[in-house]
Amino acid sequence: YFLLRNIINQVKDEKNKHKDIITYLFSRLDNCPKRKQDINLYKEIIHSNNKALKEAFLKFAQLNAKQCQDIALRLIKSYNKKEKFFGFCILIHLPENSCKETLKEFIINTKNMKFIKEFLNYIYYYGNEKDKDCLENLQKQFPELKEQIQRIIKSL
Repeated sequence: YFLLRNIINQVKDEKNKHKDIITYLFSRLDNCPKRKQDINLYKEIIHSNNKALKEAFLKFAQLNAKQCQDIALRLIKSYNKKEKFFGFCILIHLPENSCKETLKEFIINTKNMKFIKEFLNYIYYYGNEKDKDCLENLQKQFPELKEQIQRIIKSL
């Protein structure tokens, strides 16, 4: 685990060419003995400002949907906004996402405008066709965001 973490720390400071290395390293996390260490490593990724590292993690999430669904749900329950937001990002990227309903309910129940706007911004850049339902529900709940949501729906 510590060797893996040292390698990740070195790679974190590099550019996009290391994406595949990072993805490979994450695939090795299945061998980590303690789940708590996994979560700490994911939190470290979240708080890093390295975009390539986060993209590599999302790629990993697509390949390890069940494991990452559990992680995402734990992150969403976090009181840290960055962790909560990244939890949503993971959920959105999971293939055939069985958590879409959870995601919709959670956003609708949160009523936190700043958080919702950040989330919409994320969908604008990384979303796809599958996110339209989620956006349409948000639009009904928050009429004041109608214009912003319409722009995002058109961009998908």
